[in-house]
Amino acid sequence: MTTLQSPIRPVRGTDRDRIAGFVAQYQPFLQECRLERGAQAQRAAGDWVDTWLDQFPAHARNEVASGVAEMLFRNFVTEAEMSAALRKWATQSSDAPEAVVAWQQEGASQKVIRRMLERHLRARQTMTSTERRERVVYVDDIAVLGARFAQDYVNNWQDGDPPVTVLLWASMRSIAQVQDEIEYWSRRLGKSHVPVDTVSLEFLSDDGHSWPQRVDTTTDTAGLAHHLLQAGTDLIQKEEDAGTRKPYAFPLGHQPFEHPDHPDGPGCPVVTWRNIPNSAPIALWSRKKDWQPLFPRQTNRKTARDLQEVQP
Repeated sequence: MTTLQSPIRPVRGTDRDRIAGFVAQYQPFLQECRLERGAQAQRAAGDWVDTWLDQFPAHARNEVASGVAEMLFRNFVTEAEMSAALRKWATQSSDAPEAVVAWQQEGASQKVIRRMLERHLRARQTMTSTERRERVVYVDDIAVLGARFAQDYVNNWQDGDPPVTVLLWASMRSIAQVQDEIEYWSRRLGKSHVPVDTVSLEFLSDDGHSWPQRVDTTTDTAGLAHHLLQAGTDLIQKEEDAGTRKPYAFPLGHQPFEHPDHPDGPGCPVVTWRNIPNSAPIALWSRKKDWQPLFPRQTNRKTARDLQEVQP
């Protein structure tokens, strides 16, 4: 595993300025505002952060700003970090395979990360082709529930296929929990037997990223988690009132079903330069006519449809 320091990680200034420094690197924000990275984007991001914070009650804004600034400092993944970590893994790991599995379905972030890894794997010259065919890799930025990988694996893995390494920047699931997810999707998708002993997890970064601390109201009853839960609950209630709430929508993020360990949602704290997962608290990314997101989200519509179709 590698420990990488981002070349652009805001550490000075007010909490508002630190948050704006991350927003100014976030591609969907830049695309929406038709900006390039730089001073103009930084100024626009500051105004954007102000608008987002003003949606919270006045007494909560300082605590929200402080909590989000710290969360992003610990968990925002830049393009440079991701590329450097993928390059190091592809060129130095003795287990690096020849290619990404052919059956990986691609969300918006996965597509970019997969292309990065494939470029670095093509540059590798230290293994014979026979050795490299012994393993394949499935690459993602973060596994929260493991649902997307589990669906791909259950639907496509065949007897005799090589073992699969799931390569992640961060995960909120252990290998045992990912295996449980595979078994769950096996049952939901009507598959009688899908072996899970061929799957392993591997991380690109240090433990600070590999096991991020979720936004969790059981450990943070009065701070950031509480405020994001309240804002998310209000947004969900408006959807309920309008009859538009999706069954997988929870205040602290989307998940296929209510989970006993996090009934309010997964609370994923990781944001990448490319996107924010829908398993993050919805107050960070939900867009409503009366709610501006901090991180506008690029939607993976296929995944959303799949989640809706398999509700228990």
